[in-house]
Amino acid sequence: MTFILDPRTVVLMGIFIGAIASMALHVLLVSVNRPSPGLRWWSAGLYLMTSGMVGFVLRDLAPDWITYGLSTAALLGGHAAIWIGLRRYTATQGPRDLLLLPVGPLAGLLTLWMFYAGASYLARVVVFSLFFSGISLLCAATCLKVCPSGSIGRKTCGHLHLVMIAISLLRVVLLMGESGGGLLTAQWSNLAVFALTLAAILCSSFCFLLMNSEWLLQQLEHAASHDDLTGILNRRAFLAQALHRLEEARRLNVPLSLVMLDIDHFKQINDSHGHQAGDMALKKIAQTILEATRNYDLVARVGGEEFMVLLPHTDLDSARAWSERIRQLIGQLSLQYAGQHLSVAASFGVTQFVREDSRLDMLMSRADRALYVAKESGRNRVCVG
Repeated sequence: MTFILDPRTVVLMGIFIGAIASMALHVLLVSVNRPSPGLRWWSAGLYLMTSGMVGFVLRDLAPDWITYGLSTAALLGGHAAIWIGLRRYTATQGPRDLLLLPVGPLAGLLTLWMFYAGASYLARVVVFSLFFSGISLLCAATCLKVCPSGSIGRKTCGHLHLVMIAISLLRVVLLMGESGGGLLTAQWSNLAVFALTLAAILCSSFCFLLMNSEWLLQQLEHAASHDDLTGILNRRAFLAQALHRLEEARRLNVPLSLVMLDIDHFKQINDSHGHQAGDMALKKIAQTILEATRNYDLVARVGGEEFMVLLPHTDLDSARAWSERIRQLIGQLSLQYAGQHLSVAASFGVTQFVREDSRLDMLMSRADRALYVAKESGRNRVCVG
């Protein structure tokens, strides 16, 4: 079969696409206040892979150490950087991740040594394919392991790397049936590697942009449902989730309790020490509550200094005991602001769901009345309603 496109031209197309993709990720990186984790590594990886393709074009025109050693090192080093970016995006990074970066330079040195030692083109391709497929396998495993069901970007990226492994191995198989040649020789095996590189750069860029969009959407959803100061649920999100828990308790006939707590004399903290001191106290109290709850409990800041905690599978006595423990923990907090010690305390109102509670606000009203009694009884105490 006659090839219409010169292989060098195809590689130039890949360089152009890679440069555009790299610049797109770089623009995204500098224009977003909080870019997704790993975006810096993805951008650097695409830059390196594109640079490696430049070395392919310069083959037979530039020194061998550039076209064989440096180009291989850049291509595989860029691929390793992409894997590190994926690890950071999926929050699975470890201290040893950076140990993969030297794989690029080592592969480059090995390729250059094989070239000068007279190793066949097939042998060099096999070595490169093994390195490339190994990194691609790591990328696929990172994307697909414990992948959220709604993450189209991660699934696409993971399957893309599996396809890249197949193309890389297909190249070796095709090359076994061909005679001689080199990287820029017009033959099917080289068409496979060009397709591999073009697909890697173009599709990876698309996946990275898609995953970044998913991450930004998650951040927006989190901001809409969480209090920006304390990081816990806001009132709207709490009420929406609590309604489902209430229906679940009714359906399964299991206990459920609601706790309302209010920081005592919080206005005095703001007036005496400033709003920054008050914010510090709110964050510390929210952290104290979170550390004492289970992963299925609901914790929310529903007012300036007012919190709500929904405790599924918890009866009234257990909820009262839990509230008493939190009250003591809050009283023991050691808060320092501007060299001054801040003392904080809280009052609690506790109630339990009963079958007659047809609406969530009925439960909340009882807890609110119990909280009022705690305030009127001298504060810094737990009352049951």
